[in-house]
Amino acid sequence: MEFIFWAFVALIIYVYIGYPIVLIILRPLLSKSIAKGTYEPEIDIIIPAYNEERVMAAKLRNTLALDYPKEKLNIIVISDASVDATDNIIKGYEDMGVSFLRQIKRRGKAAALNRGLEQTGKDIVVFTDASILLERD
Repeated sequence: MEFIFWAFVALIIYVYIGYPIVLIILRPLLSKSIAKGTYEPEIDIIIPAYNEERVMAAKLRNTLALDYPKEKLNIIVISDASVDATDNIIKGYEDMGVSFLRQIKRRGKAAALNRGLEQTGKDIVVFTDASILLERD
């Protein structure tokens, strides 16, 4: 019984002290530098919107101004049966590469995101709300 007690004490000490020491010792031996490559994945940005007329233009300008190659960036905005000017604002950006989808019947944010996912096929999918502005880089 005493052996089991000391085995568990040793295990706890190893978890909190021994394992971090092992990692510190092995780090120089196992670490590899990662060189930045030239690969830039294609990205879909999906923006669900419901009655977002007061922020939609700023959101689309912000998203279009991202520091990323425009040919690898696809912006999809799904209007969840908005009843304000949201749809008209989005349509004003279609010629700049913004894809517009409208749900005829209000089905909620999750349904809008799922509809946007049906349109994707890129390496990375980013979900963002209309009221969130992204950092340029």
